[in-house]
Amino acid sequence: MTYPLLCPVSPCFRFVRARGAPAGPAISSPVPPLRMIACYHDGVTKKVTTIRMPEEMAETVEVVARGRGMSVNALVIEALQAEIEKVRQDKDFVETLRRLTERDKEILDRLAQ
Repeated sequence: MTYPLLCPVSPCFRFVRARGAPAGPAISSPVPPLRMIACYHDGVTKKVTTIRMPEEMAETVEVVARGRGMSVNALVIEALQAEIEKVRQDKDFVETLRRLTERDKEILDRLAQ
């Protein structure tokens, strides 16, 4: 049996075949909960990053994510968003970043000559 993979971005609509299902036409009936397949196509380009962490931390992250009803990926993104917001509020950090960016621009301008 084939189940539709629905994406929030129209007209993205693909079919995926369930394991062990006989070949045949696609069926557009409701997807059973256990066969639901996540689609990460939301119109935003994604960058894949590998994070290396101690085994114990990875296990803890998995438990926390499961306890919050979210994926490890969603938990990591949430934590990164919180850190980015924190540094945005840090005036010293923002000023340091401005100085570094200005210095980098000066170096790039020299290289371009």
